[in-house]
Amino acid sequence: MTLLACNERFGLGSRFLYGPVNATGLGSDNMKPFLFALAAGALTAVLAQGAAADPLDALIPAYESYVDAVSPEDAAREENRAPDRWADVRPASIAAQTDAARALLKDVQKAETEHVIDQAILIRLLKSDINWAETDSARIPFTGDWGFQAEPVFAAMRTDIDSVESAEAWIARLNDVPRYFAENIENMRRGIETGWTANRDPLETVIDQIREQIMDDASESGLYAPFKALPEGIDPEIAARLRAEGLQATARAISAYLDVLRFLEIEYRPYLRQGAGIADLENGREVYAAAVEHYTAGAGYSPEEIHLLGQSEVTRIRSEMEQIIAEIGFEGSFEDFLTYLRTDPQFYAQSADELMEAAEEISSRLRASLPDYFGTLPELEFEVQPVPDSIAPGYTTGRYVSGDPEEGRLGIYLVNTYALDQRPLYELPALSAHEAVPGHHLQIALAQEMSDQPDFRKNYYATAFGEGWGLYAERIAGEAGIYRTPYERFGALSYEMWRACRLVADTGLHWYGWTRSQAEACFIENSALAPLNIQTEVTRYIGWPGQAVAYKVGELKFRELRAKAELELGEDFDLRAFHDSALAEGAVPLDVLDVRIDDWIDTQQITFMKLTIIETGLVPEPIRADFADYPEMFRNLISAADPDIEYETVSVIQGEPLPDIAGLEAILITGSPAGVYDDYDWIAPLMQFIRDAASASVPQVGICFGHQIMAEALGGKVIKSPKGWGIGRHSYDVKACPDWMGGDCPATISVPVSHQDQVVELPPGASVLARSDFTPFAAIEYGKTPAISFQCHPEFDADYSAALYTIRKGRPLAANAVDMAIGSLEQPLDNQRLGSWIARFLTQS
Repeated sequence: MTLLACNERFGLGSRFLYGPVNATGLGSDNMKPFLFALAAGALTAVLAQGAAADPLDALIPAYESYVDAVSPEDAAREENRAPDRWADVRPASIAAQTDAARALLKDVQKAETEHVIDQAILIRLLKSDINWAETDSARIPFTGDWGFQAEPVFAAMRTDIDSVESAEAWIARLNDVPRYFAENIENMRRGIETGWTANRDPLETVIDQIREQIMDDASESGLYAPFKALPEGIDPEIAARLRAEGLQATARAISAYLDVLRFLEIEYRPYLRQGAGIADLENGREVYAAAVEHYTAGAGYSPEEIHLLGQSEVTRIRSEMEQIIAEIGFEGSFEDFLTYLRTDPQFYAQSADELMEAAEEISSRLRASLPDYFGTLPELEFEVQPVPDSIAPGYTTGRYVSGDPEEGRLGIYLVNTYALDQRPLYELPALSAHEAVPGHHLQIALAQEMSDQPDFRKNYYATAFGEGWGLYAERIAGEAGIYRTPYERFGALSYEMWRACRLVADTGLHWYGWTRSQAEACFIENSALAPLNIQTEVTRYIGWPGQAVAYKVGELKFRELRAKAELELGEDFDLRAFHDSALAEGAVPLDVLDVRIDDWIDTQQITFMKLTIIETGLVPEPIRADFADYPEMFRNLISAADPDIEYETVSVIQGEPLPDIAGLEAILITGSPAGVYDDYDWIAPLMQFIRDAASASVPQVGICFGHQIMAEALGGKVIKSPKGWGIGRHSYDVKACPDWMGGDCPATISVPVSHQDQVVELPPGASVLARSDFTPFAAIEYGKTPAISFQCHPEFDADYSAALYTIRKGRPLAANAVDMAIGSLEQPLDNQRLGSWIARFLTQS
């Protein structure tokens, strides 16, 4: 699980808590005029300032301005400074945000845009913000292991004071804790008045976390820790002042924690809801159904369907677990085996250091396996850290905290070292794969590093996508051989069972009105999870309706799409390419992922054009060792424009027979030292081959000698030019601009040439594309026949052309003409333009 997932619980504010987008709530009063302007319809004016061809080009900045306006962290980040306050979660601020979100949503929904993924995500984000406000979710601002009380703790962990300004910002933020906590208290009072309160179990976890923050010596608080590492370059007097003010601010924050504790224990506790879930609260089931839709991100399941899906998965996974027990040879029942795993000391670390070393070692092996499963890996690394002691007792077994590529801040894989007898080593490989790589760190860091996406896309976290990927990553770890023993494979299945039981338990609690013991039964009876882990997790499900079902739903979607791709692509299926495609656009809703993978499968099924190159000449012997052959020159030229074209070569100059026209897709005939009327036994067959290809409408391209023989074969006339040799850089006037030129039609083109023969009569129906006084028919298009030809050598670069002219210096080329020709090659050439023309002609024909 990642903190981005935790952040989704609390609307726009906390949804972006500790990623690069760090909004923790709504903006301060000086941001409200912007929000009210949006709500009043001023969005139209905002968009008019930067009208764009695609309406989303303006709506995306408008959305990001909306986020900045309601997020202290985002506002600070945008201004390249440290945040100095927490969220404003008063009802009036929430109402302003909601009005702004509704106005923006209306414009996003009606936009006719090519940015369909951006649009789908924006709609989902804005609807989430609106739903969070309309259901007044701020009335229960905690889940158990997460909430407003944990935000300062984790912010302190991520705060690295590197200047006087960042120190003063953290002081201001600590001084703002009382205000922030007081607003959350008022929201909880509104929950008491309306009958929307937490259950006892999540509350007790929160109370335990709050007690950990209350201490007499503020200098021992984790909130003060950033001041213990001030930069050495700060003036000693200023540093002393900052530490003193920081200590006072920490004491104020601790006092705020004490105020919250008193409120929860005295005022709030008597009004806790009795049911474990929200099914019995007013509109509870409607709220839960909306939560399921939100967290499953377009998967399309109802609570009833998810419950049945969970039961089916429990049965399947249980069968696989039984097979491993039989493989081990354990004598006893399934329940006996679970007891053995939960109680035998060999399966547990004896110290926190041992557990952390094991997590590091597994993470190292996981890193090493990545190139076998992914073509694209993130540059940002991660590190393994223990869960802070102050929150560890009620905290989950492991969690990922995202890093920041721009700031160079590493991702963090948190491992809980509290209660070591509840942290089995046989589950650690699956946990590491989920939280670190190839799970959360890899997926989130790749999204953060996308270079061509707006910030909201880089930081979007669809729970079913992110957590589904994390669970799917556990399966990749199994394929990579990370699970070395049957016990570790059983541990991975136990983790999968954990997520399957979530489907049953979460819907049971919040849809069917189950008790806590009913929800725990699936985990106790079917998984090897330690009792403390089960208790902590069910407490979380009680406090966080709907989120827990996203994991299995998302994982099954990834597995479904992979199976579909394997089936449709067969031997052409590339697992690395599939994974790269799945993650290439960052997190997306599952219905969007469906479409994306379908499109990817379609692209993999496209058969690329094969160009048959007819080699009619060889690089001269004196320079052959220094240059590529002619077919390779053409491959380099054309592939630069279209890398998807494939190639084969038939060398008639070396005696290879011409291929059967029926099996060809496109043809290119190279240059040659031969002339059309020379006495070579392959000349006449090649002319007939060209005519047959024209009759069969096979696209053809002729270059230099290929230009001449194509014109002659199709009814034109070629002679040895009385003007002599054409060498060096020649410029041709462009006389026509057919569609396959792609509109790239300059007045002239400059290309290297080396020829004596000339086309002097066009074939019937042909037209001139380019000419010069020296070469009147420099480029030809052959009417209805899909063929073009050029009296030039776009495949020759300046170095090869110069070398070719040099070895012919004196015979047959005059020395002064060679020198002038080589000098002319210092001017720019249009070889790449001709390569693009040829590629487009071949693919469009």
